[in-house]
Amino acid sequence: MEEKLELIVPSEQYEEEWKSIVAEMRAETPDITPYALRHQTDDYAEYLRIVRRFAAGNDIPAGKVPSEIYFLCRNGETRILGA
Repeated sequence: MEEKLELIVPSEQYEEEWKSIVAEMRAETPDITPYALRHQTDDYAEYLRIVRRFAAGNDIPAGKVPSEIYFLCRNGETRILGA
């Protein structure tokens, strides 16, 4: 059976899944890779503000460029497999 995956724009409904994958990765290494999962914050509301700001190209710090972040999930599921 072929597995279906989808890219999801981060939103409020993924907070618990985000906390779970960040904790899982942190258990392996304190320097989480990919950087896209943390943006140097442990607060999901702040993470969403940063992700949305970068996607809109607003108030980007020097040396950074606008970017979009997506969560990789199995079709119809909320578990984050990567970003």
